[in-house]
Amino acid sequence: MNIKSLLLVLVVLVIVVGATGGDASAAAVGGAIGEAVHLVTVAWDAMVSSGNSA
Repeated sequence: MNIKSLLLVLVVLVIVVGATGGDASAAAVGGAIGEAVHLVTVAWDAMVSSGNSA
């Protein structure tokens, strides 16, 4: 699975969870966004680190 597919799945997940409504879904959406940011950060760090390991 490439990064575009992963981001698409995360966006769909946020939309589906947000559509259920309620306070629990708001917390779930916040958690999903936090997880997405974390995954992007980890991917960025991995790309930057692999580029400097000459």
